[in-house]
Amino acid sequence: MRRVDATQRLRAVQASESPDQLTLALDDPSPEVVRAAIDRLVELEGQGAAAPLRARLFDVDLSLVADVANVLRRIGDSGVIEVAIAALGDRRYSRRLAAVRALGALAEPDRCGHRG
Repeated sequence: MRRVDATQRLRAVQASESPDQLTLALDDPSPEVVRAAIDRLVELEGQGAAAPLRARLFDVDLSLVADVANVLRRIGDSGVIEVAIAALGDRRYSRRLAAVRALGALAEPDRCGHRG
């Protein structure tokens, strides 16, 4: 079976009305697809998007950490800073690094240049 290319996955995300499908798209290997899924999920769910976004904050591509952190701040997720501070003690280096990036983004509004 041939894998659907990133352009097709991006179009599917942009047209999606399913929060479940958009949540799955947060794990896509393409940062562009993930950014579109973040935007669309927030568009559909508002603050309801906080839990799936927070759950992936430290596991997304490092280039996306600031995007996710800024979106969580924008939708009023009150727990994102505490979660990021706690992740500083994670045994996995990649998660500690993501926590540092998230805290940096949260300390300086719109640092990543995310639209929205």
